[in-house]
Amino acid sequence: MHRCLLISEILCNILEFTQQYEESPSDDGCKEGRKLRNQTLVYLAQTCHTFSSPALDQLWIRLDSLGPLIKLLPENIWKNPFLTLVRVFWIREHASESRFHQYAARVRSLHGPGHDRDITPWVQRSVVTALAQTCQISLPLLPNLTELVWDELPVAFELNMTISLVKFLAGPRLTNLSLLLQYMPTTSARHVLYNLPYHCQNVTSFTIIFRGNYPKLDAIAQYTTDVVGKWPRLQVLKSSPLFPYVAEVLASKPSVHTLNLEVDQHSAVCKVGKLPDSIDTLILVAHNIRSCLKCLPTIQGSLVRFHLHIYPWLLHPSDMGAIFQTLPAQFDITQLRFLTIELTFEDYHLGVARKHLPSLREPFLASLNSFSALHTLDLSSFCTSDLDDAVYARMAATWPELRCLKMGTADISNGKPVASVGAVIAVLRFCPRLQTLHIVFDGSIPPPCPTMNDEESGVSVERVEEGKEEQEMVGQVNRWGVSNAHITQIHIGHSPTGWGMDTLEDLATCLRSVMPQLGTIQSKKEPSAVAERWQMVQRMLVGGDLEVGT
Repeated sequence: MHRCLLISEILCNILEFTQQYEESPSDDGCKEGRKLRNQTLVYLAQTCHTFSSPALDQLWIRLDSLGPLIKLLPENIWKNPFLTLVRVFWIREHASESRFHQYAARVRSLHGPGHDRDITPWVQRSVVTALAQTCQISLPLLPNLTELVWDELPVAFELNMTISLVKFLAGPRLTNLSLLLQYMPTTSARHVLYNLPYHCQNVTSFTIIFRGNYPKLDAIAQYTTDVVGKWPRLQVLKSSPLFPYVAEVLASKPSVHTLNLEVDQHSAVCKVGKLPDSIDTLILVAHNIRSCLKCLPTIQGSLVRFHLHIYPWLLHPSDMGAIFQTLPAQFDITQLRFLTIELTFEDYHLGVARKHLPSLREPFLASLNSFSALHTLDLSSFCTSDLDDAVYARMAATWPELRCLKMGTADISNGKPVASVGAVIAVLRFCPRLQTLHIVFDGSIPPPCPTMNDEESGVSVERVEEGKEEQEMVGQVNRWGVSNAHITQIHIGHSPTGWGMDTLEDLATCLRSVMPQLGTIQSKKEPSAVAERWQMVQRMLVGGDLEVGT
């Protein structure tokens, strides 16, 4: 039994309880009391026996290394790293008596080879190879494995020693395979990788990442092309670096619907091409602005979901504008439903990024207005401090089908917004189907007058009337002309708020009126004084405490 189950402690408690129960005098002194006590002990034993198997399944369902499995064998098998022949002979003699198979069948996910202080990669390789060569043990060694992540970076000093183990572990039930390698393997290890589709035929998600320099880009492209073509059920492909002819390779794989690509300073190729119609989801990870601006204009496709993940160092406003202006020309504006553009800064860049992160401006966002079919727009990592209520009104008027909007709540610069709660009202007015709202606004500014000033917002009167009609279909229209019954919580990030009680009461009244089902307001926990004032607004809304998050 696994130590985490505390079997010894539980057994001692059971025996102690049973002894006390047996020594306690019976009320009537007859045999009925003793019979009842014996039945209780039997039921308790049956419960413990029933509990042990599913508990062990949960403890062994995911492993971060092969160490726990190898340690099921006697110590003389894995303690000395040089006794390879002893391992082979002992396993051949005693494999049927080992507990290896009993626990190996419980493993569903493995992140290997992993780092274990007692079991080096060399020992892992020799022990697993000896197990695989034993006729008494059937392959694969992990018959119920469904997810395998093989990361060789932690053992980079012993590259190509452990990759050969994958063929012994993977089986027909494997559906998610990830290979994170330092560079293109040697000839012998490459032979193992080429034959993986014969060992695990049902892979639906495949990740191949080379972290170092890429002198053999053609070899990487050829390998990826050959392997992808041998998995008939492949649906998700993630590759780094970007290899040549990626669009041509995917054209022959109509089952693939999700493509995940990474480009960085080592990528010699930054051209993707026209994606087949079967690809509806593209995730592009760019490790710098330069590679992003080189790769993005080469992509064309009728995507439904597009996620752009950027690691910018010094982000210039012109770079930001170029990214947004490129999108409408590359993707079908009538098909794109989900758009996410995310900025991620390394820890050592945070100080500079907080001071120099440019703010989003209306000319940048104007290019997104052509995506009239958007359901989700996530720009939460950008600074939105320069967007006012009128800008939000003009943007929201072009996205009538929007269900989820996230703007500026993850901004690391914490710029003070110029928008007020009027921006919330404008978004709710023109997006009546909105269900998720993350927005930053200045809560110290009083709510706008209930009378809508259409000329100042720049929205056509016809579009305003359409918004009113849609709101009337959803729920009762209040004096602000807005009533959204879908939203139960909002995220306001680092939004400031006023100090006076009258200001807080007016804000709570406005939010409760335009979102009658609102029950939770999430804000950043710092500064604490602002978070406390948002707590007061929360109490005025529903009489509960404000949920404060990061």
